[in-house]
Parts: sequence; structure tokens; C-alpha cells
Amino acid sequence: MFGFAGVISKKQLENRIRQQSQFCLDEFKFYSSFKIICGEKPVNDQKFLFADGSLLQILGLFFSDFTQSESLHHFEEVADGAFTALAVTPNEFRIYADPCGWRSVYFREENGFLYLASNIRYFREYFGLLLEPATERSIDFLCTSFIPGQETLTRNVFQLPMGHVLEWKSENNSTIRDYCKYDTIPKVQNTSAESAKDLHSICLENTERIKKSSGKSECTVFLSGGLDSTCALALAIEIFGLKNIKTISVHFGGHLPNENEYIDEAVKYFGCSHQYLEISPDSFLSEMETIYTWIDDPIGDPVVMPNYMMNRVIDPKEQLVITGEGGDPCFGGPKNVFMTNSMEFSGLYENSDNNEFLATCYLESFKRAYDDAAQISRFNEESFESRLNELQSNLNLHLTNQNWDSFLDRLLFANKYLKSNSLILPKVQKTTQPFSRYSLSPLFSRKVIEFCARTPIEIKYPKLQEKHILKRAFLEKIPQSIIDREKSGMRVPIRFWQGNKIKAYNRKILLRENKKLTSKFFNIKEVKNLLKHPRSRQGLKTWMLTTFILTAKNLYEPES
Repeated sequence: MFGFAGVISKKQLENRIRQQSQFCLDEFKFYSSFKIICGEKPVNDQKFLFADGSLLQILGLFFSDFTQSESLHHFEEVADGAFTALAVTPNEFRIYADPCGWRSVYFREENGFLYLASNIRYFREYFGLLLEPATERSIDFLCTSFIPGQETLTRNVFQLPMGHVLEWKSENNSTIRDYCKYDTIPKVQNTSAESAKDLHSICLENTERIKKSSGKSECTVFLSGGLDSTCALALAIEIFGLKNIKTISVHFGGHLPNENEYIDEAVKYFGCSHQYLEISPDSFLSEMETIYTWIDDPIGDPVVMPNYMMNRVIDPKEQLVITGEGGDPCFGGPKNVFMTNSMEFSGLYENSDNNEFLATCYLESFKRAYDDAAQISRFNEESFESRLNELQSNLNLHLTNQNWDSFLDRLLFANKYLKSNSLILPKVQKTTQPFSRYSLSPLFSRKVIEFCARTPIEIKYPKLQEKHILKRAFLEKIPQSIIDREKSGMRVPIRFWQGNKIKAYNRKILLRENKKLTSKFFNIKEVKNLLKHPRSRQGLKTWMLTTFILTAKNLYEPES
């Protein structure tokens, strides 16, 4: 997919505001400061000039019907798709993140300039800006395997949240506003059957819009064997036609855990052309440096790697990938059961009266390095606790949002706001970007999220039946065995790969080649202990540290 980088000065903005009639019509000159990079210009790149003098440019795949648009206000009400939008009004400059967070938008304010980019490293590569790490944010990463919220690992570089707009006026610094306001949508009391039919129609419409906006008549579907990707395949076949569909999945060798049984059932059920890609350390270790050049805000989830490897192996002519991303944050996942039980039986917990109880439970549910974070971190106890408190306060803003009338709704929307921009979608976006192709999911759009907001929890998630409404929406449209199966997720067998090659690679990255960088973020003694002595989730934790250092190396120690 495309990337972008751009810069505008306050002086430039003030001059254009004073000369309103000129700058609003001066489209080429104004937008020439925004360079479209990394692939072809999006096929439906659009510009609009409104009667009030506002100018809007949309970069990316825009799903909404915009033919009758009259203003930026109308744009905010209907905008959907995978896009970044730039706008100038008589009073300000705006940049919009799409309603789901499909496209990363990073910004930095410095010396009267506003810098914008789709990738953090572009600030250095295109503008020559010095990038420095906010080392204390490595604590967030240890606890979650990413950095949630607007902050990034890079000091003074922030990420625009999904469904938000940054407004940059000449007289003051930027402000950020939620233009989707999902938590204000009133509930609609439909029956379960009506809601299921509504959801299927929305997903089908999304698939049609993906086809139309991308201009592609063929697509490749990434299959995992789970419910979400199988639903995405069913939708793709209905819209694109079976002959225009290819599918691909990964496995890690017949002797390791895999989802082949369910993938085979889906392929047989639909009769589609399928490719298996076997992944082993021999196939991916040489690619790690390249992968984590693109993952420029750290993501410790190992599924990044198979996503990249599938993109690398498919034909370059296959320019549209369909996935099932969004199913968990929209319709429920296994962590929600843990969290709900923690709330239900909070009185049994010693620390349940603590303001951070919910956030602590949330972090424990991630099962990353939270249990070892204080030891692995290089920070002293006081500094560690201070940063952890900041992280927990950020989590609690969403987990305690009283605009939702149920705890499960708060949890589901916390997952969207905390993970979409920083984990779920970047692992897709930033592993397809090197190959200049589109990667989208019909299960994740503004209309789907609005459906989730207006549908009562007892309809979409009754008695903690995971993804109940999605399963009802696709009854008799996908194999029943996949509807009935328990969720497992893509199980990258990190703990089975702790052989000599992986251990040697981890030691090379963390201790031999980048020891000074590693010690900037982590306690070297504890890193050595982690590499040497077995412990809970040792494979995952070492993967997290190694990929973190690869990201940091590419960002902060560029080749001279």
C-alpha cells in the first residue's frame, strides 16, 4: 500500500489563511508538499472543494458514497475505508485517520512545523529529523508487546488514533478530536436473527466496496483455519467469484501444532485454489532485518513474521489481499472471559479496591512479559512504577468509560482503541507495504464498528458466547465445523523453535551485535538469564526482545 510524508509550516498556514481565496484554489502548490511514496498513487485519490472554501484530499481506499458531499462535516459523518485524508479550512489544517486505523498516521511538531508520515522512519529519511527513543516506553512494550495509545517508542512522535482528526491552527498547537464518537450511538433493539442478517449485509457491502475502490477483480485470501478468515473467504467468493480467488496459509511442519485440518475443510467446502507455505527458522531468519525495518513502532506479536512471509511468496501480480482482521475486537475473544470473570469475582481479589485493578487484569490477560517486566526493564523500581501507572491510567480511560452501559462493551471498544492502530492492523499494513499491495478485511469497517456499538451485548455476545453474532451471520455459509470449533489463533510455535539456531540468533541480536542498544532499554543481566534459563513463555519473551531491538536498531542507529 502507499506511504506518505509531508510537512507544513505555521507561517505557511497563516499566509494561506490571510489569503483565503488564493490558497483554497491553489491545490497543486499546497499538496505538492505531501509526497506519495512506496508504490503507486492510490487508484481513487480524490480532491474536493467545498462551497465554504474547504479543500479535502483523500489518499487511499475510500468506501463511502461521497457524490453528494457538501462539507467537511458531512465527510466526517460518512467517511469509511482505509485512507488518510488531508484538509484545509479557512482556519486550520486537518489530517484524518480512518475510522478503524487501517492506515498509520504519525505526526511531530517542531519549531513551527508540523511533520506527517505513514512510517516513523520517514521523518529521518525524508526530513532529516533526529529520531530518539523514549526509553521508558519499553515498559509498555514488555507489558503488552506493543505501545498502546498516541505515544510511540520515538520521542515527540505520536500516532493519530482511529477515527480521530488532528486540527492544527495557526494560533496554537494541535488538538485531536474524535469524529466517529462510537460511544454516543444509541442501542437498537433488533432480534438476534435481524442483527445477524444486518451484519452479513454490511460485510458483503464492505467486500463489494473493497473490490470497487481497489479496482481489482482478483484477490488472495489469507486463511488461518479460524472463523474470521473463513468468513472473509466466503464473502470474497460471493463478490469476486470463485475463479478469481486464491488462498494461502502457513504451517510450521507436520510435527508442530497447525490448523491444517480446518483449512483443508474450508478449501474443500469452497473448492478454491490453495497454497500451503511451510515456515521454519531456516526460511525466515534471513528476513528478520527486512521485516523489522517496516515495523517501525515495535510489535512483539510473532504473527508479524508469517504475515510478511505470505506476502513475500505470493505473485507480485496479486495486488489485493483479503484477511479476517477485526473479528476479535468487534465480536469477542478469549481474553474477554478472563476479564469478565475478574470483574464478577473482584471481591475475591486482594487488590480489587485498587484503582488500577482493571488495568492490572487487562495486562495479565495479554500473557506477554508483564510478569517479568520489572526485572527485564533497566529502570529502577520508582521509575518503573511511575511508567506502569501511566500505562494503567491510559488503559483505564477505556476500561471505565461509562458511556457504555455494559462492561463487555467497554472491553470490546477498549480493544479496538488500544490495539487497532498499534497491533492488529499495523501487522497487516506494514507487512504488505513493502510489496505495494492492498490488504483489507470486510469484517472491519466503520459500519461494522457502528453495528457493534448499536447492538445490545445480549444479542451480539450472549452469555459470553464468543463471536455469537458473527457465527449466526454466517450459518450455512461456511463449514459448520469451523463455526463450532474453539478459537485458538495462529499458533506460531516459538517455544518449539528454541533450538540452537534461534538461540544463537537471539544472542547475536541482543548481546553480540547490539549489546549497547539492548542495555539502553533492558537489564543485560536479566536478558542473559532469560536466554539461558527456562521460564514461562521464554520463547515469546525472547522473540519480543529480539524484534524490539531490530526495530530500535533501524530507527535509532541507521547506517552511516
